[in-house]
Amino acid sequence: MNVKASDILLIERLPLGQSVMVLTADGDFEFGLILQQQPESYLVETDEGGAGRWVTGKHDHVVSG
Repeated sequence: MNVKASDILLIERLPLGQSVMVLTADGDFEFGLILQQQPESYLVETDEGGAGRWVTGKHDHVVSG
């Protein structure tokens, strides 16, 4: 999937409820929604129904929903 530079947000913190694309541990991208912000990570619920914690470009773990 190609992402245009104009579609990338360059802000310090993304707001709650923001739609995002996350890179999974398998190297795939999934659409999701930010549920929580933490100092170094976001809790994101994916469209597949799972939730996981993402740290600036790194996926830590997935908890099935």
